[in-house]
Amino acid sequence: RVEVTEDNIYVLTGLADDIADGPDAVDRDQLELAVEFIRDVGDYSEDETVDRLLSGDRPLGKLVEHVLDPDSAGRPGKPYTAAAKEWEELERFVESRLRPE
Repeated sequence: RVEVTEDNIYVLTGLADDIADGPDAVDRDQLELAVEFIRDVGDYSEDETVDRLLSGDRPLGKLVEHVLDPDSAGRPGKPYTAAAKEWEELERFVESRLRPE
């Protein structure tokens, strides 16, 4: 018997808008699950897109690091448009790796 729990519900939609509004608008738990999922897709597909966009020297990487661990990563500066665009690129990456069954 398989039971679905809310622990592993991955939601990507809407995060780009939250990211564009800045770190305070982003739900930490939702982002953490989404990043976990996206990293898994990147690892499975053996593609460096995810690692590149989430690296600490990129706008998105800086924002993600701050939201997930604000004590170890400084708050990234405004505007957050570049980070939101990079998130949208990750969404497109994930969509390109999924296939209908």
